[in-house]
Amino acid sequence: GRLMVHPRGFGFVSPDDGSADIFVKDRHLRQAMSGDHVLVKVLEEKKGNFKGRRGQFTEKTSPHKAFGPSGMVVQILEQGVQWLVGKLELASGEYQVRPLRRELPDAVPVHHGKTRMALKEMLGHWVEAELMRPLEGGRLECRVVRSVSGDDSPMADLLAITAEYQLQPPYSTEECAAAAAMEPVHVPHRIDCR
Repeated sequence: GRLMVHPRGFGFVSPDDGSADIFVKDRHLRQAMSGDHVLVKVLEEKKGNFKGRRGQFTEKTSPHKAFGPSGMVVQILEQGVQWLVGKLELASGEYQVRPLRRELPDAVPVHHGKTRMALKEMLGHWVEAELMRPLEGGRLECRVVRSVSGDDSPMADLLAITAEYQLQPPYSTEECAAAAAMEPVHVPHRIDCR
């Protein structure tokens, strides 16, 4: 099924067959991320009240009702996220990207494809980065591809959101050029009241 990871670290897998979501503890994610299509081994049924899909738990528990299944990721069948947008930061002497999307890891270390000088110039910028998935037991890293925006303004945040979610501009380049080329039409006997 498809995995969605909560910002607190645990996740839920929505099975392809439409059955109840499977709860996955953070330690059982095995480097899978939100959006990944994964193979899950069901471990147990949790006790308590469970309401449908997406892990809607209630506070009151009952030993006679099931929360639903919990499990662990066995294999990542298809990667859901290959690119991310985030702030480039320096922590403990290591460059890292802090993703815009909260369901992704808090920070992803940067693989030094670029020189440290190039990274230093982009420090604090919103950047676009390619995820480099690790082999079993390795660590997740990313490769910074470009700077999205360098200042700390609301417009920079909007540019980052536009890049992360691949939002299209409201008008194409051709439409903007056509609008700029238009000339006002003269209307006889029109009174200018500006």
